[in-house]
Parts: sequence; structure tokens; C-alpha cells
Amino acid sequence: MNRSQGQYALVGFVLELAVHVCVLAGVDIAGLWPAVWVLAIGLFALSGPVVFLFIKSFKEGAVSVRNHGAIPSWVVVVGLGLFVYAFFNGVHLAYNAMVEGNPEFDIGNFLTMVRGRVIHVVALSTCTALRANVLRACSGYWLFFYFVASAYFAYWRKSELRGDESKRSD
Repeated sequence: MNRSQGQYALVGFVLELAVHVCVLAGVDIAGLWPAVWVLAIGLFALSGPVVFLFIKSFKEGAVSVRNHGAIPSWVVVVGLGLFVYAFFNGVHLAYNAMVEGNPEFDIGNFLTMVRGRVIHVVALSTCTALRANVLRACSGYWLFFYFVASAYFAYWRKSELRGDESKRSD
């Protein structure tokens, strides 16, 4: 079960990376493939077992500062980099949403609105670009969480199941 969850997390990460790169390149993925939002559902289905297994490990005493060596340094660096990227990506896009507004479609017009107030009437292309920003913000966070799940099943959980004491120091 853990191996299949790890593979599922890795596939989700690769798909999410492809979606994020396409969104950054200006491709309207949500317009071309509306099922892209299923990646969020898959992430929530995957995150539950990660959280419960981690809590179980913590209660059993398998989680401590001493056994952090089970995860390679490069995984920690990539994870921290994705966390910082997701944070600043989200802050940047939230700021833009407050300034430029959120895209809406109302009575045949494409609008940008902030707190229910119409800011601009915009063209379809602008509305599409603003909607892509919403996916960009979400996919930035999804990248981080899929990566954490992949790393957990690939390194932490594997060493815990093996009882890998070679990388732990007392």
C-alpha cells in the first residue's frame, strides 16, 4: 500500500509540475482540460494517509530529531525551495488579485471585481489570463504538497518500515 501511495504521489507531482509549467508559459490549462482540478481531489486523498501515518509514527516514537537522516539533504533542500516558492507565488498572486480584481462573467460581459465591486470590463483574453493566475496559485501549493507526500513515502516511511538504524544516531 505504501509503495502504491508513493507512486501515486510521484505521478501527481509530475502531472502538477507539467500543469504549473504550462500555466507559467501562458497556456490556459483549465480551459483546455477542465479536469485539472481533479489533481486537488487526488492531493486531499493522498494527504490524509500521510498525516495519519506520520501521527502514528510520532506516537510510536519513530519520529524525532535524531532520525531525520533518513531523508537525503537534496530532498530537504528541494522541499524547502518549493515551500518558499509556493509562499511567494501565493502572496504575489493574492496581491495581484486585490489590485487587478478577480475574473467574473456577468450578463455577457467579462469583468474584474474586487469585493463585489466592478473594477473593469475586460476582454476574454484578459479574463482567461486572470483565471489562469488562480490555477497558478493553486498549482504552486499543490507542487509542494505532492512533493512532501512523495518524499514521505519514498524516504521517511521506507526507512521507518525497514527499521533503518544505520542513518540514525543516538
